[in-house]
Amino acid sequence: MSDSLQASVETIEPSPADAPVRARRKPGQFLFDRTLVLLIGVAAGAMMGLAFMKNAEPPAPAPAAAIAHAAAPAPTPQPATTLPASAEWEGPLPLMHTLAAGRPVRIGVFGDSFGDGVWAALYRHFPPNSGYQVIKYSQQATGFTRYQQLNLEERARTQLASESIDIAVINFGANDTQGLYDGAHAYGLGSRQWRKVYADRAERFVGVLRDHGAAVYWMGLPVMRKADYDQQVVTLSGTVKERMDRLRIPYVEVKDLSLDKNGGYSDYLDEPTGRSIQMRASDGIHMTAAGYSRLTRPIAARIARLVESDCAIVQAVYGGDRPASRACPALAPASASASASASAPATSPAGKDAPRP
Repeated sequence: MSDSLQASVETIEPSPADAPVRARRKPGQFLFDRTLVLLIGVAAGAMMGLAFMKNAEPPAPAPAAAIAHAAAPAPTPQPATTLPASAEWEGPLPLMHTLAAGRPVRIGVFGDSFGDGVWAALYRHFPPNSGYQVIKYSQQATGFTRYQQLNLEERARTQLASESIDIAVINFGANDTQGLYDGAHAYGLGSRQWRKVYADRAERFVGVLRDHGAAVYWMGLPVMRKADYDQQVVTLSGTVKERMDRLRIPYVEVKDLSLDKNGGYSDYLDEPTGRSIQMRASDGIHMTAAGYSRLTRPIAARIARLVESDCAIVQAVYGGDRPASRACPALAPASASASASASAPATSPAGKDAPRP
């Protein structure tokens, strides 16, 4: 502001000593004085602005994002904007958000009657009191060759329409060693077109689970008693593994865990303790409770490592600002406590002909 304008403002603006005099002015004169002060102030501001513009470049326009933020209050930061990629998966997962919120980790198990047994075993590996919920989505007598009876993709969409899961474990195939129909076309087991249709269905099924944000694992099948049936399972498993590898979905092999010391099939297998325990049901297909527990150890260990690593990421990002999930740190899945055994399902879904544990 110039000295003359500053002097004018100082001359018009009343001092405390003038207060009694201002109080005795006429109402019209008071209004005139105030208006004059306002006009001079506006003029002074305009002159200052012109002087500034002579020596300054015009400011760049505000980004659209900045305008949007200025128009509305800043939202509360969400985990998706601060959490980095998971240790084993691309991008942050809902699992991290679950852990950050202190909620139980939800594991969904999808499959046929063999999947029922996998669910029961994982329930024992990850009991509710350890910060997990293991949910059974499996159904007996289902598979990717039986879409005329039940479309597994549509069923999964319906199951997850109002529920959320953090981790999905899939185990199909025991019922799928047969031909399949694709529309009006029929294809024999193991044919080129059979492999394509089967793998496509498996991929779409995985896509449904991924769309719900789940970390997906596909669990393989064990050796079978009958040689011809075992060879059919090998063909089917190879088809699935090839597609899962392409999708970067972990395919967890379990066949080696089902072989005896001679590399063949046996109803009884030796545990690390040296005890020989019955692992197979009477049909030579399904497992006993001990057998399912043995086969699910690798996948349970992978889940535990994933949860533990994501717990570390969440704790590094939030520190003590978030409630700690009971799954952090993840319990070692191989050590099932006595209380876990007491809370596990009373029956073992090892198949219709499988003995109770």
